[in-house]
Amino acid sequence: MVRPVLFPDHHGPAKVNLWQDPLNPGNWKEEHFVLASLAMWGGVIYGVSRLFSGKKKDTTTEAVPSPAQ
Repeated sequence: MVRPVLFPDHHGPAKVNLWQDPLNPGNWKEEHFVLASLAMWGGVIYGVSRLFSGKKKDTTTEAVPSPAQ
């Protein structure tokens, strides 16, 4: 019997969802690995841009006038 090409033999361990085995990226499905990698790089780029943005916090405070009596 000829096997269809649409169902190839699987080699190696079965791929699982990210949330089923979060500490082993080697077993994740490829699309979950890509999404996790993109999210990680987005967080790194956002954090670095916030760190080096050069915006200073305004440390001056306005004096609140006391009510005249």
